[in-house]
Amino acid sequence: MKQEQAIELIKQGKNCFITGGGGRGKSWVVRQISDNHTVLVAPTGIAALNIGGTTCHSTIGLPFGYPTAIDWTKISAKTRKLFGTNGNVKKLIIDEVGMLSAVQLDIINKKLQLIRNNKLPFGGIQVVVVGDFFQLEPIITPREAKYFYADYKVPYAFGAESWDFIVANLEECKRQDNVRQVKMLDAIREGSEHAAKALYAIQKEAKVYDYNESTLHLCAFKEDANFINRYWFDQVEGEARTYFAKTSGDKRAKWNDVPVMEVIDLKIGCKVVCAANCQDGTYVNGSHGTVIGFGPNFVRVRLDDETEVIVEEFTWEKFSYGKGLGGLTKTPIAEFSQVPLKLGYAVTAHASQGCTLDSAAIHTGRGCFSAGQLYMMLSRVTDLRNLSFVEPIHSKNIIVSEEVQKFYANVKGEVCETEETSL
Repeated sequence: MKQEQAIELIKQGKNCFITGGGGRGKSWVVRQISDNHTVLVAPTGIAALNIGGTTCHSTIGLPFGYPTAIDWTKISAKTRKLFGTNGNVKKLIIDEVGMLSAVQLDIINKKLQLIRNNKLPFGGIQVVVVGDFFQLEPIITPREAKYFYADYKVPYAFGAESWDFIVANLEECKRQDNVRQVKMLDAIREGSEHAAKALYAIQKEAKVYDYNESTLHLCAFKEDANFINRYWFDQVEGEARTYFAKTSGDKRAKWNDVPVMEVIDLKIGCKVVCAANCQDGTYVNGSHGTVIGFGPNFVRVRLDDETEVIVEEFTWEKFSYGKGLGGLTKTPIAEFSQVPLKLGYAVTAHASQGCTLDSAAIHTGRGCFSAGQLYMMLSRVTDLRNLSFVEPIHSKNIIVSEEVQKFYANVKGEVCETEETSL
């Protein structure tokens, strides 16, 4: 399905699931369908920051851990006012739904039905869920597992009783232009019979790995990324310049979910990667370069394409939704300001989410440990021939959930039936 078709379904008021592999334009669709009657939420803080929204926990009142009986009906006055029949909310967008568990989606449904006093799905509010179940998975801790699996067969949101969405599977890739490369990535994403062959071909055609300061590593493990960053940073001569984050607003706000550190040490000549998009488009989240100068609240960077840019202090905000004249109001309640840079020698697979990279070296270390992790790393670059591999990667690192495979197999059938009916 094309992006425009998905947008048309949403304009018709349908409850939709917007999905597709990396680089399919899911975030672009979200931006097109958002207005001042839309609440944007995500399961984690960093995902919420990426879309300029809030967390499901803070806005809807999801509990941490497996819910008790009271968690299903406990609704704050703020949440009741926001989603009530006299409020301005007409659409709820849940991004990165792959990280939302089945029980969490059911709680959202139940609370909105209670608030609206309406037994329709989600109390009659249009809900659009966005994400890729092949990439991310919800975390069910060992302590929660025995309770969770007594009620649900699978952890994913599509296992919820309230799951009833028209599926818009975006197929047009906006990140890779090479059709063959897209097919290879899709084989690994889906764990198809061609996945091992695709991984072999990608490695065979990749660049020779060169361990130098210009190589950006995508690591499966945080400790590997930290080691590589510290090693190469220490090789750069000269004194470090330290940038301290500034915070304001609600002192209860926690900032462990922002993509950069509160204290950043940089040196002239060190490699960095941008962690935010520039408003004028001179650099994007994932742009790689070298520090060439400092300012009081900015850093001069020469990007790998030889473009020189000024990376200015960036502000991440936490919001609170409220009712306003003619629509919703979204008020910043806390701010975190820092130069949006990270050391550019290594990042983790999960930290690379949302990035588009020109080149990278894949470092799986002890081996991939979560579903979709390898696919996420491979799909960050615009041309697979610009990848290199620290060590040969065995196909056992292609971890794919069987439940997700079954779900998408049924989705394809539903999409085909829908398209045939519309012809």
